Amino acid sequence: MAGLRAPGASVIGLSQVRRTIRGMRLTLASTATVTSTAAVTPPPPRPTPAPVRKTVLLVAADAQLRELLSLQLRAAGCFPMTAAHAAEARRLATQVVPDLVLLDTDGVDAADIAWATTLLQADGTRPVPAALLGSNGLQAVPPAGPAAPALLLRVAKPLEMAGLMRQLLRLLRPPPDAAGLRSRQRLRAGALEVDRQRPVLRLRRAEGWAEVDLPWTEHRLLACLLGEAGRACSRADIRDAVWRDGDVNLRTVDQYVRRLRRSLARAGAPGLVKTVNGLGYRLDLAALALPAA
Repeated sequence: MAGLRAPGASVIGLSQVRRTIRGMRLTLASTATVTSTAAVTPPPPRPTPAPVRKTVLLVAADAQLRELLSLQLRAAGCFPMTAAHAAEARRLATQVVPDLVLLDTDGVDAADIAWATTLLQADGTRPVPAALLGSNGLQAVPPAGPAAPALLLRVAKPLEMAGLMRQLLRLLRPPPDAAGLRSRQRLRAGALEVDRQRPVLRLRRAEGWAEVDLPWTEHRLLACLLGEAGRACSRADIRDAVWRDGDVNLRTVDQYVRRLRRSLARAGAPGLVKTVNGLGYRLDLAALALPAA
């Protein structure tokens, strides 16, 4: 049949009918594509807030050292406030309370060092971390006032810039306390408890709780792992949490983990610290096999 004839109409060819149907299909497909694309179009991304830059009060009489440290601090994302002497640093600190004081002790007196190590943060209750640089005699400088040893860094000259910057950035990081780990005096998980005020591990036995004395470093290491509630901690995170005031390599972390394992084994809790290949360590509380609470 060559075509169709409608009453009062001309002959419509089959090829024309096919072209009309094909065109209608293409139009419907195009409309569906546009509708589908419009439906899945994601909203515009929200602007990411700029990271807060840490302010470092840099006090050094040597202009070349001051400029070198300023460049290193800027490259690390910090904002350095520079002063050539302590009097100028005191004036700057009244305008902006720094997050860290970096003081070159060569040529300054004991009063300036005492001021740098007793400067308080804006809330008036916590000390500002301080880093002291010097050629000699730094070990004789005590942390004055309320400054805790973990907030005071002593670095002898000549300086190794990469290591110095790693130590400074660790001081600028919020301590584990900020995550709420020290909101309680004790960390407890299952049959294991760590006293934050004393280097003591407490294990629950059938007859009650037994106390085990630990060296302070092993105590901090165990508290770090216990604070993660069984999740794996990288060796770098452990190093930063346990040794905040020194440049410690990762092999030292492994050595102290071995010491902690020996101490735990003597206390009757072997197998508590597990190795996570390629990452670090975690606590396996199920390995205690102690009575339930």
